[in-house]
Amino acid sequence: MNHHRVLLPWKYLVLLPAIAVLIATQLSGCGGIPLPPFAITIDLAGGTITPTEVGVSGEVTVPIGAFCDLLDADSLDATIRQAAGDLVADLVTITAVELQSVQVSASAGNFSTFTAVSLTLDGTPPLPLGAAADTNGLGTSFTLEQETPVDLIGDLDGQCGVANALLVGSTPAEDITYTTTATVLVHVQLNP
Repeated sequence: MNHHRVLLPWKYLVLLPAIAVLIATQLSGCGGIPLPPFAITIDLAGGTITPTEVGVSGEVTVPIGAFCDLLDADSLDATIRQAAGDLVADLVTITAVELQSVQVSASAGNFSTFTAVSLTLDGTPPLPLGAAADTNGLGTSFTLEQETPVDLIGDLDGQCGVANALLVGSTPAEDITYTTTATVLVHVQLNP
């Protein structure tokens, strides 16, 4: 009796669980099975804050960027295709994109004169996106996190406002040059 073994290249072995779930889904007649979410990091706006912008009030509003411009369907689809390949991208639908955190880092100067920051998406009503505070100053970098994750697809509800960070404290002695990134959790499900 002849036994034949089929050897698959390693890169195809990672697809076997997805194919098994897909076949089981199609045979059972149901669809839309949620898959584990995955995190991606997106570059947002950067810039420079000058002491004259802060002034005597100790407050300055800094534009971070419009999330809806960064997270359109085409760019998310391209991200999935890059991370998982065309086959997987054609089998899934994005169901939510949760903002996990926003990281702000100074490459020149620092945020030590600022003790609090809040991030809000301008809209009606404004949507809080995160906050951070430190009585000793925010230092060279800080992370804004939400108490309740914000779904940038569902919670934006078609709004495309600009996200602004309001920094509160005192006037810095020198310019602050900064970059900003966001970490989002992308939720997907298998297409029925």
